[in-house]
Amino acid sequence: MEFVKHLIIKIVGLVVILGIPSYFLVLPSLTGGEGVDVVSSATQISADDVSGEYVVLINEEMHSEKETTDDWEQFFLGESPLIFDDISCLVALSDGAGKEFAGICQARLPENQMKISVINGLLMVSKAEAEKFDVIIMSKEFAESYSAESFDNTNIRTVYVSGE
Repeated sequence: MEFVKHLIIKIVGLVVILGIPSYFLVLPSLTGGEGVDVVSSATQISADDVSGEYVVLINEEMHSEKETTDDWEQFFLGESPLIFDDISCLVALSDGAGKEFAGICQARLPENQMKISVINGLLMVSKAEAEKFDVIIMSKEFAESYSAESFDNTNIRTVYVSGE
């Protein structure tokens, strides 16, 4: 009798130790939902879920002449001015639409004229506040979620681009 009692306690213990964690791993797939964890619950803005409007921040201190800044603004608005300066562009890792728009802009320029750096969104906003960037491209939704349109710096020119 002692052996049976000991065996039942071990089986119940194994079920508790192995069963409860596996229940929470399987539960989301049984209910049709996705599991929530730190990585998958981060704010991700895909290229399919956006309005097609973009916000481009241009740091005017990085360009020596006002005409150059004006030319880059016209470029991002869809015109094709003749630009000889190279430009470095920051795009957030979690902003799919911003990355897509930056790729479209890069394709309109000669090879290696626009360097795109994909970085963490919070780091990108921090660089914007400190004016440590050349150009930042982001979707309107991403800009709203990080309040990136409200920078009070006089050296940052904000360009609103709508549609393709």
